[in-house]
Amino acid sequence: MSNRIELQEQAHFALMDVNRHWSEALTAEQEGDLVRSHCAFEDMITAARAGKAALEAVESMLEETRSREHVA
Repeated sequence: MSNRIELQEQAHFALMDVNRHWSEALTAEQEGDLVRSHCAFEDMITAARAGKAALEAVESMLEETRSREHVA
């Protein structure tokens, strides 16, 4: 299981990937390469989902910590 810092880093890098893929999609579209644009857009969606999963895991960890602290 990853720790919170690792998950936060994964989310951060996923966001950077989203930005990179968005830029690639935009450039490809401007160049008229719709296939490459579509592929970059799909990669952007995949990166966004990975980031979301990492953030949800962090949120779950924080909720577990809060509930343990509340019980104690």
